[in-house]
Amino acid sequence: MILVASGCTVAENEDTQPHPGMTLEETGEPEDAHESTQSPDTGFQDASDDCDVPPGFNWSGWGQPFFRTWCAGCHGGNAPERYGAPEWLVFDTEAQVYEHRALIHSSVLERGSMPLGGGLPAQEAASLALFLRCVFGS
Repeated sequence: MILVASGCTVAENEDTQPHPGMTLEETGEPEDAHESTQSPDTGFQDASDDCDVPPGFNWSGWGQPFFRTWCAGCHGGNAPERYGAPEWLVFDTEAQVYEHRALIHSSVLERGSMPLGGGLPAQEAASLALFLRCVFGS
């Protein structure tokens, strides 16, 4: 895993309204909560049968450090400057990330518009895709 300093950066004079990388439809209310059986580590159990993930590739071992590194600068509940991120779009907990997994997938993996400043390196994007598919089953 590649680690860098906090994920939100904004170029000087960059317009941040509305929230960069989000379409108007995505600024509405969050999805309903997930209904699933719980696994001991992540709390969610919907992984695909074709997932081959390394030990520790779960919320506490990979997801939480990833979202702290790449997303908390704007999407942390205590972020001092959110750079236009909606107040309801917080990625501090596994449940919050799960709730917004479709938005994360489209903004980060499909459009490459998040994190601000150029998206993720290819290896991190591939790991996020694996995490969303195999840990969250989406």
